[in-house]
Amino acid sequence: MLVADEQVGLVWEAAVAVGEFKELVEHCGLGNLLEVADSSGSYRAMARRWWVLPLGDEMLVRIALERVMAA
Repeated sequence: MLVADEQVGLVWEAAVAVGEFKELVEHCGLGNLLEVADSSGSYRAMARRWWVLPLGDEMLVRIALERVMAA
């Protein structure tokens, strides 16, 4: 889900399985664009700042996005 944060800008937020979280970090760590989708469309952006909260078998991940491009 894309959410707007007044101070940070555009933020992607999702609950991610622990195994998928590792893949997400590796993908973004290599400088790859993160592709996110919501009801208003699909976007590709650089992951800039991360917030992570453990939720049992999942991680609540919030990522501030930059250089957003419509996919």
